[in-house]
Amino acid sequence: MTEEYYGRMFDILNFAAGRLYGEKDTEKEKPAKWEEKWLLWKREGERLREAGIAEPFEYLAELSGLDDFERFCLAALTASELDPQSARRKERFNAREGGGICISELMSLYEGKYSFSEEKYRSFLGEGRIASWFLEERDSSNGPSLFEGIRLDGRIRNFILAGQWEDPVTEEFGVFFYPGEEQEGEEMIPGSFGEKQYCRWTQALFNNKGGRMCILTGPDGIGKRTQVRRFAEETGTAVFFADGAALMPLADREPAQTMRHLLRECRIKQSVLCIRRVKEKDWDGERGNFLNRLISRGLLCLPAVILLLDEPGSFREITADAVQESIPMPSLAESAVLWREIGRYYPVSANTVLEEFAGTMQMTPGQIKGVFMRAKNFMERDGLEQIDGRLLKEACAGQAQTRLTDKAVRVKVRYNFSDLILPADRRRQLMEACSQVKHRYQIYEKWGFSQKMAYGTGTSIVFSGPPGTGKTMAAQVMAGELGLELFKVDLSSVVSKYIGETEKNLNQIFEEGRRSQAVLFFDEADVLFSKRTEVKDSHDKYSNMEAAFMLQKMEEYTGVVILATNYLQNIDEAFKRRLTAIIEFPFPDMLHRRLLWRSVIPQELPLGDDVDQDFLASGFEMSGSQIKNSILGAAFLAAGEESETVSMGHILRSVRKELAKSGKKLTREDFGEYCVLLDEMGNGYEV
Repeated sequence: MTEEYYGRMFDILNFAAGRLYGEKDTEKEKPAKWEEKWLLWKREGERLREAGIAEPFEYLAELSGLDDFERFCLAALTASELDPQSARRKERFNAREGGGICISELMSLYEGKYSFSEEKYRSFLGEGRIASWFLEERDSSNGPSLFEGIRLDGRIRNFILAGQWEDPVTEEFGVFFYPGEEQEGEEMIPGSFGEKQYCRWTQALFNNKGGRMCILTGPDGIGKRTQVRRFAEETGTAVFFADGAALMPLADREPAQTMRHLLRECRIKQSVLCIRRVKEKDWDGERGNFLNRLISRGLLCLPAVILLLDEPGSFREITADAVQESIPMPSLAESAVLWREIGRYYPVSANTVLEEFAGTMQMTPGQIKGVFMRAKNFMERDGLEQIDGRLLKEACAGQAQTRLTDKAVRVKVRYNFSDLILPADRRRQLMEACSQVKHRYQIYEKWGFSQKMAYGTGTSIVFSGPPGTGKTMAAQVMAGELGLELFKVDLSSVVSKYIGETEKNLNQIFEEGRRSQAVLFFDEADVLFSKRTEVKDSHDKYSNMEAAFMLQKMEEYTGVVILATNYLQNIDEAFKRRLTAIIEFPFPDMLHRRLLWRSVIPQELPLGDDVDQDFLASGFEMSGSQIKNSILGAAFLAAGEESETVSMGHILRSVRKELAKSGKKLTREDFGEYCVLLDEMGNGYEV
């Protein structure tokens, strides 16, 4: 700020003080000279405005619509902050408790005589222009008395005297975006994505058909803030993005001060207020009251108020004429474009087919960008020069966000196809199911099947077979092959005796499954998908409704759903017709049992020379999980006896215990020539 700038405010206060008090050390000015000085001061402000010179004082005075008296008060309050060393001014203006100038004195200084005006006094109370814009926050809700010292708010003082544009306090709960600012990464997102939605809500705001409020919904990372920033660029308007996660705790402690500070800062910047990251629970109680008041008051004094929500409906009805728009998840075609366009900014290997990820991963633009950023970090970690499919799969696994753990258990994916022992035709069915997921874009978009199928483009598979035959393992293999997370749904937390509660739980599971890009694995699925019955009572009616609802959600789901059952005959035929595949897991024959015994024994296990895997495979009809448990139990037996190797005797004892769990009692003949090993170890057998 220039000396001339400060001098102008000094002149106003000095001439006013001289006219009022007329002390020996202060020249007493005649009223004509005072009016002349005041007129010159106002003309200088007008000249600066016409010249496009935005002095902070004139900027605030013009913006807040101050009249002559209020401009004088602002100048006097500012000048009193500038020259605390003036003995006369300190004695007269700052001697009161708390310092500052009292309102009655400001009125008298302006009039040149002791006076009082109720109209002028109102400017210092409540929503009056001086009170709401410029004065220090007070403990009393009644406003200052006529003879109580008032001072400029620190934010206003710093703005007028130092030209401080940014406010450190506001930065605690949000950030301003100004037209012309570069936003790193936004050039990666194709402009066509979300164009229809953008045109609709901005057109409504431009035409003022929907008022000056917009409620924009869509999942995190879908591009809501990107659209608001684009709106700011096209209208030349600043936007304040208020972060609800940081704002609400402040509002809990000091609601009135927080609201006043936020709205005043938006008015100073002449910005749109955009509120984001507000949780559904924040719309209740005192927080809800604060948000509603903030929005209502913002609509009275700001160009517009925009509310960004992850889900529609998670807000109270604020204004009937609010523009409401939802940005949906990318379609399969849009997803393929996003993967290709964003991938151009990263060193992706030429043989990586990004369209496969579009078919496998339903992600927002922000999530896709995050995948490439993580994959690049992994590339640098491994000392590679390009990003390949393996790195992208690893990056995808860490990008998904989920709250599925409330109703499901995350299963760590440990296996691949080399670990899976299945008949060749069943293995081929499983690989074909994986291929169908990978090639969704090619089939539905390039080859036009999306025009022929209105729904049911996801992948729904039934794994049927006795317990322990590899259904859960196959689900892990499929999830690992696709680079997706696997969630095993806890049916006990889904099925409810209360009407409508099961449907609510299912809806939450499928919605969170979509968000997290997860494979949903329903074990013992016949509990939910059993054959629909003739309606004889209300229980039958609601059971059938739950089954129909489940069928509907499966058809809508674009991801992978795996249903595991021990009894395929119990599954309703209507479900079977809508499934992508039914893969039966047979109880292993002798050949496959031999392969299973070999596959479950770790290379590091010190196996005794007497272990006869052929006898184990031919002598005991066991499922894959029983074989795995048997070799694991044998290892613990050997370790407990401090044996250096796992012998045939250890394995046979473990086999006997494992089969006993399923009610099968082994005889001496079952152990054949190896029964002597049990005799030697002092373990009997059933005769």
